[in-house]
Formats: sequence, structure tokens, C-alpha cells
Amino acid sequence: MKKILASILFTLSIHVGIAQTVNIPDANFKNALVSNNSINTNGDSEIQVSEAEAFSGLLNVSNRAIADLTGIEAFSNITVLFCNDNQLTALDLSGNDKLESLFGSNNVLTSIDLSNNSLLTTLSIHENQLTSIDLSNNTSLTSLSIYDNHLTSLNLSTNTALSSVSCYNNALTSLDVSTNVDLSQLYCQQNSITSLDFSQNEELEIIWCFENSLSTLNVTQNMQLKDLRTNQNSLLQLDVASNTLLETLWCYNNSLSSLNVSNNTALRNLFFENNGITSINLTNNTNLKNLRTSSNPLGSLDISANTQLLSVTCRDNQLSNIDLSENFDLKFFYCENNMLTTLDLTQNTFLDFVYCDFNALTSIDIRNGFNTDIFEFKATNNPSLTCIYVDDSSYSTAQWTSIDSHSSFVETEAECNTLSTDTTAHINYDVFPNPTSEMISITSEQEVLSVKLYSYLGNKLLETTKDTFSVSQLSSGVYILHIRFANGGFARKKIVRE
Repeated sequence: MKKILASILFTLSIHVGIAQTVNIPDANFKNALVSNNSINTNGDSEIQVSEAEAFSGLLNVSNRAIADLTGIEAFSNITVLFCNDNQLTALDLSGNDKLESLFGSNNVLTSIDLSNNSLLTTLSIHENQLTSIDLSNNTSLTSLSIYDNHLTSLNLSTNTALSSVSCYNNALTSLDVSTNVDLSQLYCQQNSITSLDFSQNEELEIIWCFENSLSTLNVTQNMQLKDLRTNQNSLLQLDVASNTLLETLWCYNNSLSSLNVSNNTALRNLFFENNGITSINLTNNTNLKNLRTSSNPLGSLDISANTQLLSVTCRDNQLSNIDLSENFDLKFFYCENNMLTTLDLTQNTFLDFVYCDFNALTSIDIRNGFNTDIFEFKATNNPSLTCIYVDDSSYSTAQWTSIDSHSSFVETEAECNTLSTDTTAHINYDVFPNPTSEMISITSEQEVLSVKLYSYLGNKLLETTKDTFSVSQLSSGVYILHIRFANGGFARKKIVRE
């Protein structure tokens, strides 16, 4: 009888021992737990239920190539779980009811059970493959990061404590945040949302909703709004009159015909290119730092009050003039494809980049005293641009090569008068080869009477009546030919000695 009783007790002890060991089928997950001395307190090769229950606080098993988190339910007292950068396809945390923060991004999750995690305040599960998620019981959530998934809908109606939501790059067609009255930051860009109403979200400071299909956007009640990015949508109108704290407004690539920013005196960044805006009043926007107006039918642009501007991009407008004399801090100026005839940059001493190709410029004055600080200057495709006034013509000729062949860098008006490359009579002629290292030839329908060759500083170096002559004696550089024809015609031509 004693032997039978001893056998029974031994068998029971084995079963009890087995029951006290946590089942962890994933070898990588098990290894991460066993190697953690704070968890595996007895130092064996298993995790006992008592050890799992005794562990509280933060559990980090990120980046361990874990495919299955079975066994996590035994850790009923953890409050923070990091399981980022693994290979998880499913995650059941219904046994972890004390969990307050979950970080499970960059897995391959297609399902997740958070039904019993009512204390959860932070949920970060972006970069997964979720098509749906139930957050109805997670009423304590304050921060949600679920971007880069495949969600077609997102119900946040019970998550009234949310202050930050990142749900961008999903497949959402609508988003209702009317109950999320504490929301201060929303990133819902790169979805297919057609309409957004933020009339109940008075605490919103940041809204990124670009690259959607928005035709309507209501931000009239968002007095705290500082950053609104609604570019690349289908908006016909945008009312930001109430957003007096607005600092950044991106509304480019929409269908706006007008834009009123007169109340947005805190505005620092305004990008509204590629709309149908014909005029813009920036008089009150004295804090403006960066302005982009490109691809609008703007006939004028007054930025004289915007003295803090660092960058102006006004490509593809219809500007015939622009006054930059008050924009002393300007570093970047891009005005290609307009109808500008003159450009004065003499007051803009901090310039780094200037692009003014494809205009009708006849004069550019960039004698600001700091030409050597300019990284890039471009002024091609300006048919009537003869002289570009600079600090040092030799430096500009060597460093700034993106100008037309008929344009020249000069330092004074007298040089321009002497070195102008325009033809004064309609004469068909050619100077070749150009560039050259030896001979120059001139062909024309008219007889060549005289040829004079000048340096770029206006010094006469050669005079001849021949239409073919040598320049081999000259140093490499840029020179100007003055050509007189038999019919009284006169031409000036820039040549390059290689």
C-alpha cells in the first residue's frame, strides 16, 4: 500500500511540475526569456509560471526573429511590451490585462487581440499587414500609431482619450474623429479619404492629411492649429481664417482658385503651388520664412512686407516683375518660366541659389558683394539677356556656366555698353569654330570691313580687316569680337579661346 501511495505522489509531482512550466513553442522567444536573468531567476532552461507571474514592468523581445509569441499570456503582470522587428503574424494579448504600452511595429501581423487590454494607453503597431482592428475596449488609449498597414476602416469612437493618431498609408476612405475631443495630432495622409470634419477637435495642433481624395475639409473650429498639410487633394476651397496660430500651411496640388491668409500672421511656411490662384495678399504675413507659389496664374507677387523670407520658389507663374529689395535674408530664389524682364538682387547678400531660366530678362544685377558665397546661378533661355552684372566677372565666368552664349558677366554699365553681344543690324553671319584654340573665321552675306578683338575688361587686343585670323597667341578665356560690315552693320560676338 505504501508503494502504491508513493507512486501516485510521484506521478502527481511530475504533472504539477509540467503544469508549472510555461509553454513557449518558439525557440527564439524562449531563448530571449531564458537568457534574461530578471525573468529566469533560477537559471534553468525553462520559464516557470511563477517566474512569469513574478515579472512585472517592461518586457523587451524586439528584433529576435520571433514568429510566435505563445507563452506571453503567462506574463500577466507586465505593463510594457516591446516586440518590434520580428516575424509575428498574430498577437493575442488577452491574458495581459495590466498592459499599458505595446510596441509591435515592423512585423507581419494580420490579426491582433486587444479585447482585454483596457489599461492600454500607448499602441504602436505600424508597418504590419493588418486589414482591420478592434479598439472598442481600449478606452484609455492616448497614443495610436498604426500607419503602413492595410486598414480599410478605423473606428475610434470609444477612444475618447486619444491625443495622437498616426494612421497614414492605409486604405481608409473615411475617418470620424468627432468623439476624440482631446486629439492634438493627427497624421492620416496617404489614404483615400474624401472628407474630413474637425469641428469637434478644438485641441488639434497638427493635421497632416495630404495625398488623399479630399474634396472638403473643415478646420474652422481649430483655433490651436499650427501645422496643416493638405496638399495633393481635390480641394476647391480652403478656409483658414480662424487658424490664427497657423505656422505651416501646405495646400499645393489642389484646385484652389483663391487663398486668404491675411489672418494667419504667425505663418512661417506657405506652399500653394499648382493651383488656380490668380492673386495672393501676403502683407500681414511678416513672419514668413519659406514661400512656394509655383504653377499658378499669378500676375504679380508682392513680398516687400515679408522681410524674413529665406526661400522663394515662384516657378511657372506669370510674373513680369518682382521686387526683392526688402528680402535681405533671402538664400534660395527660384523664378524659372515667368515673364520677368529685370532682376535686381543687389540687396540679397545671403543668396546661395539663384535659378532664373526661361524668362524675358534683359538685365540681371547681382552685385551684392557676396557672389563667392553663391553655390549655383542659372540664367539660361533668356534671349534678350546681354549683360549680367556681378562682383567679379572673371570669377562668375569661371564658376557660373549655366548662362546663354549671348550673355556675359560684367562689372560695370560701361563694360556692358562695350561688351554687349547683341547685333545692331539684321545680318546673317557666323563665327567659327567657337570655342577655338587657333583660327577664327567669319562668314557673312556682307563683306567684313574690320574686326576688333577685346578682352573681357575692354582692352583691345587685335584689329584686322581679314575674315580669318589666328587667336593662338591669346590665353585661354572669354573675348569679345566687334565686327563691322560693308553695309554699315555692326555685330558683337563672344568667343572662347580654349
